[in-house]
Amino acid sequence: MKYSVDTSVVLRVLTGMPEALAAVVRTRLEGLWVDGIVVDVCDLVVSETYFALQHSYGLSKENALDALKKLSVHPGFHLSGNVVAALQTPNLAKASPGFIDRVIHRTCVTADEAIMLTCEKDAKRLAHVEVIRP
Repeated sequence: MKYSVDTSVVLRVLTGMPEALAAVVRTRLEGLWVDGIVVDVCDLVVSETYFALQHSYGLSKENALDALKKLSVHPGFHLSGNVVAALQTPNLAKASPGFIDRVIHRTCVTADEAIMLTCEKDAKRLAHVEVIRP
């Protein structure tokens, strides 16, 4: 059987709040891990978690990214290669384009011939991008 988690589960794991629910989540996940199950975390959940950590939990970009990096190397979770690669960007908290834009870019240009169209001028720093400007 395949298991995936939504943002509410990831937030309980990363924040430990609220404590009672986080403890139940941890127990359930540990039960899966004991059975050798790796839980999928889709890109949309990662994106939503990134913004929730900043805007609902008050973490800085850097701390939110550090939390996601820890999640990405946890053996009980599977994050996409696009997310893992984007998280390896040096100085990602200050990078432009930022984390989510880099995940989107990697998703869009999976083939060498693929071009991502954007209006974001900073995306010109990435390969296979066409910036549409007036």
